This record gives sequence, C-alpha cells and structure tokens, in this order.
Amino acid sequence: MKKLYFILLIVLYSCVEQPGKPEYNPNPTDLNTVVLCEGLLGMDNSSISALTVDNSIHNNYFANSNSGLKLGDTANDILIKNDTAFVTLTGSGAIEIFQLSTGKSIKRIVKSEFYPRDLAMDKAGNIYISDLYTHKVFKLDAATLEISEYISSDLQNPEGIAVYDNYLYVLNSGLGIFHFDEEFSGSVSIFDIATASKIKDVYIGANLQEIVIDKQNQRFYFSYYNTYEKDSVGGIVIFEDALLQNRVKHLKMNNTSLCLSNNNLYCIAQTPPGSDEEFNSYICEIDPTADFSRKELFANPNSQEFFTALNIDNNNDIWLGNAKNLQINGSIEVYDNSGNLLRSFNTGVNPAKIVFLSVN
Repeated sequence: MKKLYFILLIVLYSCVEQPGKPEYNPNPTDLNTVVLCEGLLGMDNSSISALTVDNSIHNNYFANSNSGLKLGDTANDILIKNDTAFVTLTGSGAIEIFQLSTGKSIKRIVKSEFYPRDLAMDKAGNIYISDLYTHKVFKLDAATLEISEYISSDLQNPEGIAVYDNYLYVLNSGLGIFHFDEEFSGSVSIFDIATASKIKDVYIGANLQEIVIDKQNQRFYFSYYNTYEKDSVGGIVIFEDALLQNRVKHLKMNNTSLCLSNNNLYCIAQTPPGSDEEFNSYICEIDPTADFSRKELFANPNSQEFFTALNIDNNNDIWLGNAKNLQINGSIEVYDNSGNLLRSFNTGVNPAKIVFLSVN
C-alpha cells in the first residue's frame, strides 16, 4: 500500500509467475527472519519469505507449507505473537493466521466489505485491525480468534495503528489526495482501549501513514507521506507524551518505513516529486540527542529501483527490501552504515516488511 499510486498505474500491465513446485521447508528451529512480500494489487501474489540461521532464503514459505495454498492479495502487515503470525490481506478481504515454525495455516478470517490494513496488539494479546475503506477498527480476540467491530465511526481511511499503555492510536490517512479534506483525515485518533471511547484527535498531516513508539523514552514518531503531486512534501512529527500535547519537532521530508534502533529513528527518504534532481532514495538517521538532526547514511545505488522496507538488526546492519521496478520479484539487501553491501537474498514481489525472530 505504500506504493499504492504507482501500483495502480502498472498493475494492468504486470505479469508475475505464481509459485511452482513446493520447495524444501526449513527446520522450524532455524527460522531467523520473516519477510512479508506485498505482491501487486489484484494479482493474488502476496507471499512469505523465510530466512534461516544459515542465511538460506525459502520463498513461498506459506504456500509451500500448505499444498500450494496462496497467501492472498495485497499483504500489508504482519504481526508475530509467540509462534503465531497474523497477516492482513487487503485485496482478499482476509486475515491469515498461521503457525510460524511450520508455515501451516491455523485459520483464515474472510469477511465481506472487509479491507484490513495494519495490526497492533494490546497487553492481553488482543489484536486491533484498521480497515482502510469501511473506516473502522476490528478486534481479534486473543483466546477465541474471533473478530468483531471495535470502532465503527469517526475515522477516515485508517491505516497505521499502535498501542501504548491503555491507549490505541489510529492514523487516518484519508488516502492521500482522495479524501484529504474529509473530517479526521490527516489526524491521529486516540482511544481508551478499555471502553473504545475516543479521547481526542490530533492533526499531523495529509496522508498520515506510520507511527513508531519509543516506549523507553515515551517518544512518538508520526510519518505522513507526500502524495506524488508536484510540490507535495511529507514529514515526521515528534511528540514526547502519550496524549500528544508536547510536540517537540516537525521534520519536513519525503519518507517511508520508519524504524527505531538504539533510540535513533531511521527511515527511507526520497527525492521530492517535481524536483529537478534525478529521482533517488537514501537511508536517513534521526538522532534525538542532537535535536533530532538528520544524517544521510547512504543512497540507493540504483536510482531505477525502489526501497520498500527497512529494519536494523542487533549488529546495527541495515536491512532493506528492494522492490526493483515494483513488478518483478524483489530482494533483501543488507548494508553496513557506510552503504557497503554485505549480502542479499531474492524474495517475492514487493518485500514490504522485515521481521526479525532472533539475534541476527
């Protein structure tokens, strides 16, 4: 969904191979990293790539563990709870629940008029799901794995979602330019989890997409994206209290894929649309101890390819999802802070989330 507007333009011309013969599934105890591959809108080619401790990549992990059963269409988020993985499939109107260690499906929740986007989990293990087009939040019960409406009004195209203490934060994107002038668009709505009652709305910026919470320092980072119109600029807005009363910084930049590591924030930044410069993306580090100063670590070595995912491992190596031209199988590329490529792995189409399961 991060590249929604690009994907809508190319999806009719895209042709992607579907999984072939089942591959070898790794030993469950060897799983190290999971990559959620979004696929292309309408192509039913989302997938899971599983990386093992010996640096072997096993693509189509879910499909090959379930006799070729496809994961679904447009996988947008993955949440890991012990040995269970939850995946939202916006295009399929479904949530897939599977056992991480084996890849075996546990349950698939399919509903009509259901467009699940992002996931968050509370202290009791209940999971909250933003619904992109019905403007609702659903709750998945930890014990029964049954789903029910949790919030059904006063939202506008919710995407990012997070839990902190007893609060639920729901980000109203407004789908960029499509509903930017609607009430709640560009705002984060804060709810009391126990009662599902809204506490307040705080405006951040049009096309609000991501939230990252530094719980140790009670710091809240919100990212809103540019809309790919000329002169459109995104940004990161930073607060230092749970009710978002203390806004400490507003960084205007075109960014995606927020990631927190060692109290520093990292993101993928890119050349603004309409710029006279050649399009490129680069990895940016934001240091809260130096007044949230920004430092460009390194640029994408290929300006014709798109970075779509970011995570930092325990060695401080930078893992990036490279979606190539957004139409073909992508890769995971691991760099050091100076931009030296350490290793890479082939993945499915549009690697969108990188989740570490153990020390890398």
